[in-house]
Amino acid sequence: MSKKDAMALLFICIAVQLLFLLPSTNAAENNSCIRNYAQLERALRDNDTNNSQIILSTFYPPNSQDTQVAHVNYCISENKTYCSTDEVFQFKWASSALLFLQEYELINALVFDLFQFNYTSISLIISPPFCEDISEENKKDNLQLLTTWIKHLPHSNDKNGIQDYAVYSNTTTNTIDIEKYNIKDLQKSLLALQYVAIATIFITLLFRIIWPNSFANEIDMKLDKI
Repeated sequence: MSKKDAMALLFICIAVQLLFLLPSTNAAENNSCIRNYAQLERALRDNDTNNSQIILSTFYPPNSQDTQVAHVNYCISENKTYCSTDEVFQFKWASSALLFLQEYELINALVFDLFQFNYTSISLIISPPFCEDISEENKKDNLQLLTTWIKHLPHSNDKNGIQDYAVYSNTTTNTIDIEKYNIKDLQKSLLALQYVAIATIFITLLFRIIWPNSFANEIDMKLDKI
């Protein structure tokens, strides 16, 4: 074999090696940070985290009442087993937009505990973190979308089910922003809240007329729980 042939063969071998190495290198780079919603969803479902188990035990508890309200804390961490960063986002999840407009404790009291809203709080780890060029608003938008589907994510890829509600919770001001996000059926919920308030006032007046003393004591006990 001539020197020229040997050089040509060496060049071919190097080119073939590069073809095999480059895809794996790109894949590693793509998986080193979260850039879009699909990658965020995969990070939540990562088997190296306890996220799926936490979500299932929260929203599908055995022999227990369904959860209607949840505070969801996302820790954006390099580590998949514990929170190794201060970058935490908190969202409020609810099965109905009505629960963003009024505290569930007050609603329980207004309906005299005829039905109870079950409240809980969970912490989930998102790893790897977001890419450095992803803005805070983009992070919040993707996490808000993730939270609307969070109840269904551990056991289904189907997005044709019922999408729930979620808003970003500002931990500094202790407020939620319901204007920024598109909370579906919000106007219907506001109207329903008005009807509930009117009906509650009417029933309260009626019961006070029929049982003035015992009912007044019952109202006072419910309000003390708030």
